[in-house]
Amino acid sequence: MDKNLKNTIRLVKKLQRKDILYMSDDMELRVEPNYQVLALIIEDVHLTMDKEHYDSIKDNREDFIYELAISSFKGEKLISEIDIKLMEHIIKEYIDFRDPFLIEDIYIFSVRMDKMQNLYNRALKQIKQGKFKNYIFH
Repeated sequence: MDKNLKNTIRLVKKLQRKDILYMSDDMELRVEPNYQVLALIIEDVHLTMDKEHYDSIKDNREDFIYELAISSFKGEKLISEIDIKLMEHIIKEYIDFRDPFLIEDIYIFSVRMDKMQNLYNRALKQIKQGKFKNYIFH
């Protein structure tokens, strides 16, 4: 077996033991995230931006999403590039960044509830299939 493939499988199995990823036991080696963990991350995201700053970067989509991603790590000193990329993906996929609410010169970005409902449904399906324990639905 290829050394890189063997190392990748070992890493995925380690993440599976931590209930972060699930890897099927068949030959296709399909991997999927624990949607409960993803839902918890998204529920904890609070994105705001000063109106003046928003107005200055809103037309440059990549810079705008990058700035939102960085702002989600308020107070954290060590942020990796992987953390930023993950947050950019979450913003693009699950946050309504095109239509924020303006309250007292602060824009507030909300979660797209249709996407969250889909995520919850996927998480429930994983629980029913026995891939992960139930952590968030009681």
